[in-house]
Amino acid sequence: MKALWWLDPLLKHEIHYFAFAGSSWQTDCAWYLFSETLPKYHDANRALRLRDDGRGPRKILQEVVAVFKQHRRWPIVIDIDPVAEEQGFLDALLREGALQNRSRYPLYAYKATQPPLPPSPQVWVAAVPAYDEEARQIWVELQICDERTEEERQFWRAVAEAESRFSGCRLYLAYIEESPVGACDLFSMDGWARIDSVITHPEWRRRGVASALVTRAIADALAEGNQLVYLFTEAGGPAESLYRRLGFERLHEGPLHRHLLLA
Repeated sequence: MKALWWLDPLLKHEIHYFAFAGSSWQTDCAWYLFSETLPKYHDANRALRLRDDGRGPRKILQEVVAVFKQHRRWPIVIDIDPVAEEQGFLDALLREGALQNRSRYPLYAYKATQPPLPPSPQVWVAAVPAYDEEARQIWVELQICDERTEEERQFWRAVAEAESRFSGCRLYLAYIEESPVGACDLFSMDGWARIDSVITHPEWRRRGVASALVTRAIADALAEGNQLVYLFTEAGGPAESLYRRLGFERLHEGPLHRHLLLA
């Protein structure tokens, strides 16, 4: 499938990026992520890259379910990629009563060889030094600025804490004057760079903050020699048009389609 040349490198990046929350391992039939500290965080407790080894999708799914039961994870979270769908795993999951996540997250890749021009002189962006605990805590608090309930804030604070301490991620903070107003991170490995966790504080939106953050991350990713800079965004969301303006092009409408098995 030449059109999907990017799929296996993407899946490899996926399990290494989300290793900030736990551990991963691979079999011939499935790749797994599990987290002891964040057992309810679906991104860090799931199966992906399902592949038929000749036994058929139903047998492979039974094996995946057994692994989740062994780790006492519920629900069973499975991401279906285009190859898995072609091999019949989507149909097998639906026959088992799996719930589909209706939201799709398109994959976008930056196509230019130079970063975009800085969008706003009012916004300046700085990488967070590994030794700067105060800046790291500011990054964490910005990540949860949209959460409305204390339960949500506690959950996502724990995720952001784990992410912020992951040595593979470079953290960025955006400032207007001296106020921290936005954040993101950059994960680079094997010539690929992933931009993630882009957020602007609600009081500072529509001021070019997200554009400044992503532009800085692109510039650093290209300066490091990465051949591909990518990100995910919600289909139809306000960020999608922003990323297109910055020079990203859609590679796929949603290469990781999430499904949940509840029983």
